Amino acid sequence: MPRSAVAAYTRAVRKWLAIAALWLWIAILFATHFGARSPYSYGWAIFGGQSARLLGAVINPDARVVQPVTMYFYEARTPENWGNSPNFRLPLHSFLVATIAAFTRSTLASNFIVNVGALMLLCVVAVNAALRRGLRLLPTTIALATMAALPFVATYMGQPMHYVAGTAINFLAVIAASALDDDDLRKPLLSGVLLAIVTLNYDAYIFAAALAVYVLVVVRFRRVRDYALFVVAGAVPVVLWVQFLRILTNDRVSRMIERTFINPFKVQWIDFVKHPILYALRPFLAGHVGVHVGTHLLLAMVYWPVLFLCLAGVWHLRSEVPRSRPTTIVALLLLFYALHQLVTAAFDWENNPRRALAAVLAVAYVYCWIADRLWSQKAWRLAFIAVLAISCALAMADTLLHTPSVQYLSTGQAIQTDPKVAITFSYMRFDNGTMPTLMADEPRLWHDLGRAQLARESALKFLFAQLFNAFFVCALFWLLARARLLPRSAPWIAAAVWAVSAVRFV
Repeated sequence: MPRSAVAAYTRAVRKWLAIAALWLWIAILFATHFGARSPYSYGWAIFGGQSARLLGAVINPDARVVQPVTMYFYEARTPENWGNSPNFRLPLHSFLVATIAAFTRSTLASNFIVNVGALMLLCVVAVNAALRRGLRLLPTTIALATMAALPFVATYMGQPMHYVAGTAINFLAVIAASALDDDDLRKPLLSGVLLAIVTLNYDAYIFAAALAVYVLVVVRFRRVRDYALFVVAGAVPVVLWVQFLRILTNDRVSRMIERTFINPFKVQWIDFVKHPILYALRPFLAGHVGVHVGTHLLLAMVYWPVLFLCLAGVWHLRSEVPRSRPTTIVALLLLFYALHQLVTAAFDWENNPRRALAAVLAVAYVYCWIADRLWSQKAWRLAFIAVLAISCALAMADTLLHTPSVQYLSTGQAIQTDPKVAITFSYMRFDNGTMPTLMADEPRLWHDLGRAQLARESALKFLFAQLFNAFFVCALFWLLARARLLPRSAPWIAAAVWAVSAVRFV
């Protein structure tokens, strides 16, 4: 065998060993953080509240609004109350779960497969993207394992909800944009579809803004009409989907997102525009609150040792920061995260740490880069290994120490209360003495779905919903393959899985 072939084979084996190590870490996190052991489940008991159950598994009560959407994508089953199903506006997660449910016939199993599968796919794409950029495998693996230990993974991966899959889709879209050639991104329909995938997904605001500005201002099109085509390709799918929902629901589509998240801050800024003298201090006050809350959200999603090492590495390498596309995307993600907090944080009733997920992706880009550049220096190498060990211990603190005190830090309540309160939760243990409302899993029902039943009058609308979402899911795989982050067969495999999911009717 030629020496070059041996070298290529060795590189491939090492890459897949690294990916396998990341997959193993994800599997460990899932095995110790699903059902009643999920921080998003037992989090309610920290504050004396009640969680909920789904098919025997303890879940966060918010998960109950996701299930009717998944059931529509499984067999066009209509929810009892359209207004309580806001996730119809974010269809990709429920579409994926329903597709997998065609094979598992299990609500719980299909949700967990989608969550874990999305993280596994993200690992493959992230490793391939790093290697394409010339980063070394070992420091990249150490950095990615550290990122996988951050709270957004363990907190949400054990929930039948959209937070993990939705976040992974946004991350994949941004990574694809940073890896695609400029000539590809200058094709308005291609880049417009990439933007549409994000806007149809969960918590799209910052990701969509960063992608749109990146394409329009940094990459730039050659012809004026291409700008218009890009805007149309990015916006029309969302408009079309909303119009479909209005027809499907007889205009009873949920407006919960607008009512609870968008309208409160919109009203405040409209008042400022109408009465600028009366509310002259509002921009300063909102900015002050935004800086405070935005920093707190980032600390809730990125352990401070990781953040400190990241900042120290950037300062050490400040004269070597490359002027590359990933650098631009990192800057845009951080910029729009900061702007988002400055404008909305003062009027956001929830101030949920998930608002910082775009900043988490930016930190991941930077952390992988500084790990690669500083790995040859022993002191820095030991620092990265130490921070990985600390992050893994923190992610597993609830399992190893039987206390929710670390996981409390990533709750919305922690953002809204005195930071010193965290110390008082260190006495809590997973028992009904210190957590009286703590719930345990009952025997889980792993086979709850039968053969899908599709009413004839619902068939046409169901087919449109399936084709619409299948197109954008397959388009994401196609874009990742075009960026050489997945094999060329990836979109065809995705399309085949969706087509075979028709077995739900058998």
